Amino acid sequence: MYNVEIQAINKILKDKSLDILNKEGIEPSYFLSNKEHIDFIINHKEQYGVVPDVVTFSNNFKDFPIFEVQESATYLADKIREATLFQKVVPIVNKFRDKMQKDSVDATEYIMGAIQDVRSSIQFRKSVGTDIVAGAKERYQDYQNRVSAGGLLGITTGVPELDSATFGWLPEDHVVLFARTNEGKSWIAEYLAVQAWKSGKKVLYYAGEMSALMMGYRFDTLYKNISNTAMLMGNEDLQDEYLEYIYKLSEGNGFTVVTPQDFGGKKPTIAQIEALAEELDIDIVFLDQLSLLDDGKQTDNKTARYANISQDIMLASKRLQIPFITVAQANREAEKDKKAKEDAPQLHHVEYSDAIVQDATRVVSLKYDSGILKLSLKKNRFGGRNVDVLLKWDIDKGIIEPMLNEEELEQMGEEFGF
Repeated sequence: MYNVEIQAINKILKDKSLDILNKEGIEPSYFLSNKEHIDFIINHKEQYGVVPDVVTFSNNFKDFPIFEVQESATYLADKIREATLFQKVVPIVNKFRDKMQKDSVDATEYIMGAIQDVRSSIQFRKSVGTDIVAGAKERYQDYQNRVSAGGLLGITTGVPELDSATFGWLPEDHVVLFARTNEGKSWIAEYLAVQAWKSGKKVLYYAGEMSALMMGYRFDTLYKNISNTAMLMGNEDLQDEYLEYIYKLSEGNGFTVVTPQDFGGKKPTIAQIEALAEELDIDIVFLDQLSLLDDGKQTDNKTARYANISQDIMLASKRLQIPFITVAQANREAEKDKKAKEDAPQLHHVEYSDAIVQDATRVVSLKYDSGILKLSLKKNRFGGRNVDVLLKWDIDKGIIEPMLNEEELEQMGEEFGF
């Protein structure tokens, strides 16, 4: 009985077509036992424009069995994937067993990341492309959904002006939120996360700098508008109100915070975050922040490392079909330029920005000064327009509200260049 790789190669020779590779999503590397045979066929096609005939192939591989294959390309492709998956998973499982005997936490992190890497490396799709003519009815249904939602198709940002411009955070969104040091990036990221949770979405939040306890206190401030300072100082006047709130809150769930401590004290990779998001059936992921993630490749160069992480985020959002919101730092130029510091930073101010800005579907910069927050939508791939939004922000009580009257807008607009 011949293995499936030999069947597939005979299928290619008989059909004089590489459809099993091109249409079924099979990579040449999946041919574990017959790599030189498939490489010969591919090289011949690239050099001469056609798949070699049986005679040419047999002259180069005299011992290779030639026979008729009636099986479909789809079936053969599926079997090749299964065989490739098995070959990749076996050594992972064996290594996992060894690690379990030494450190169960390290072993768990390893298996989560390794399995995700395997899944990412093997294409399971069986068709390529989308017929936008045949799929016209689906497009009309999407339009009807937009009508029903009043323009909000994704997860609310909690800021009406941003919702209007973005249609909400959408599947496949890779959003970058950035600002200068100490201007409230983490606060705003958690505010957006709380707004998503309030709308009924399950949130995964990676906090690279803060403990889960401190994140919890900020959650209470942003959700219930309880003074953050009063809670942290142990103000006795809050006891009854806080206890009643906590009991009601603890009946719910769906807002998961992870820190480096959950990954053995190390920076997690996007593969680990993705695996966890899939396991918990998460609707939206927040990453705070980019510099506190690992690309899994031990890349020394920061620009290359951040580019790797950014692309991993982009691909993870596509695979899971959920938005990822990533916090990033403004670069030194934004810190030094006195004129620029008067306004929200620009796209070129994103630290190590080229790849990050290119990968992002949306980029939001923020500027905070004297109780006024400016959110600037600098890139908006899925939306209709970029916007600047001025908001009143009481950080201690987590209250963010619009500038309600024209006089206030004009007065603060002069200061912010709005």
